[in-house]
Amino acid sequence: MKASKYNFTVSAKDLGESNDVLVYNSRSGAMVTLDEASFAQFNAFCECESAIDDKDLANGLMHCGFLIEDDIDELNELRLNMYSSRFATSHLGLIIAPSMDCNFRCTYCFELGQLRKQRMPDDVAAKLVAFVDEKANHLSNLDITWFGGEPLLDMERIEDLSYKFLQICEKNSIEYKANVITNGYLYSPNIAERLKSCKVNYVQITLDGVKEIHDSRRFLECGNGTFDTIIQNLKDTKGILPVALRINVDIENQEQASEILSIIKAEGLEGFVSPYLGHVASFGDNCGSDKCISKNQFSEIRVQFMQKIGENMMDMLPKPKSNFCIADSCNGWVIDPVGDMYKCHADIGSKSKRVSSLLDECMKPTNTFNDYMLFEPTATEKCADCKFLPICMGGCPHQRMNGTTDCIDLKNNINNYISLCAKAILLQ
Repeated sequence: MKASKYNFTVSAKDLGESNDVLVYNSRSGAMVTLDEASFAQFNAFCECESAIDDKDLANGLMHCGFLIEDDIDELNELRLNMYSSRFATSHLGLIIAPSMDCNFRCTYCFELGQLRKQRMPDDVAAKLVAFVDEKANHLSNLDITWFGGEPLLDMERIEDLSYKFLQICEKNSIEYKANVITNGYLYSPNIAERLKSCKVNYVQITLDGVKEIHDSRRFLECGNGTFDTIIQNLKDTKGILPVALRINVDIENQEQASEILSIIKAEGLEGFVSPYLGHVASFGDNCGSDKCISKNQFSEIRVQFMQKIGENMMDMLPKPKSNFCIADSCNGWVIDPVGDMYKCHADIGSKSKRVSSLLDECMKPTNTFNDYMLFEPTATEKCADCKFLPICMGGCPHQRMNGTTDCIDLKNNINNYISLCAKAILLQ
């Protein structure tokens, strides 16, 4: 028996018991609070291999991954899990843009150069259904994200494709999940009910702060503000579908982003929307890096945000990954209205990043596909020696492709983050 290399220990004094210690393991995702005596035994074992006399304690620590068998090579385990997930054929993840049109002109949008009055034609939709149907015999899960542009501009196509996907899933006993990423301007009760009928699990909508801030960043194509309409839509639709409320943070609103929490309370939306912060990163020519904050800055802002949410905070404890996202999954695709296929949503519409097409008679992925798929973080010295590897797995593939990958934002703030997660969980 030996200690895992992925253990983190944090003082639990903020939880009320000054001698308690939180222990978190990034590989298993488990967290435990140990009293002074239990931690003393655990720590003595980790530092000098002293025996743990309390067998129940030892068995519990072993069960949760804090202790492992002597012959376990954790890095090899991570590598195996990564490859098993990366090249699995039982899961299909699709990000689908039924339209590349948008009614917004957000200042930081990475798609501004790609927006066009374009909807998915019937022949492309038929090819997409056939693509899913061809894979159905091997699938246990199908996950759909409706994206854009603004996907709700083509609600009819979302319904048409959803019902056909659901028929395929029912026929082949496939678990189906779906979500929608929308700016929220068209999210009426009628639309919400129609999405619910399409078995959409949740909706993501963005509010970037109070009205003045939001309207200066997320406005209509004609220049008019959108804050009031989105708030009213959230009030009119509360309870129909869960809403993940994203607050994009950059240098322009970093001081005011958390003010949205007061608005949620004032508008009676507590319990109906789940707010979280999004880091505005520089993707392409339309999102200038001069407005982006560093990951370290973002991490500090996020911890402050979590403190303000307090006991209403969702469980945000870092979860272990097998691979980072669909960009480094062989069965993960981003599909635009003309049937072009990409590996990352940040590439959508950029022909140079296209890796295949639904309209090709035979799919022949490009070197871009190979570059996304073949990065090996467990063989990279910087990553292989890092305790954060299980919750990072090499970081954002798109940023790596563009030479801008750096460590996850939690790296310099993990102690505060774990403490806040523990406090929220214990108060539930």
